[in-house]
Amino acid sequence: MNSLRLTKSVLIQSRFFHTAGSVVFKGASTSKSSGSGAGVTKTPKKNAEVRAADPRYKKILTVLYETPQREIDYMSEQDIERHEAIVTAYELYTAEKNAAIVAEREAKFNAMKAAYAELEKTSLPLLLDACKKDLSPSDLLQLHVPTDTPPTVIWKY
Repeated sequence: MNSLRLTKSVLIQSRFFHTAGSVVFKGASTSKSSGSGAGVTKTPKKNAEVRAADPRYKKILTVLYETPQREIDYMSEQDIERHEAIVTAYELYTAEKNAAIVAEREAKFNAMKAAYAELEKTSLPLLLDACKKDLSPSDLLQLHVPTDTPPTVIWKY
């Protein structure tokens, strides 16, 4: 066990694996047996460097974290007024957009609620079958594709 005493920097620089509480270097063997055989090593788990090879992932990282906001050197009173007008217009636009989305969702929910009430009046077994959860879902979460990815050309100055 004394031969396995290494400093932290050496362990980080070299490739090593954990087996049964001891450190085993690639290509080395141990004298301890953990029931599955001596010298058995596990493959290392995939690290974040593999994910970084995906160009979409890199682009998302650059958009979210690596783009510093430019500082404006000087703004005249007219520039400040224009900027405030643009910000106010954008806030109004987003508020109207969000209100439209909320109104659409409320209308859909009220329509669904009315349909369930009508189905309850018509036939209770049909309502119970409509509310029963499907045992084999057809819409798997693994099949969902993210659609809000950044464009190929982020910004042209």
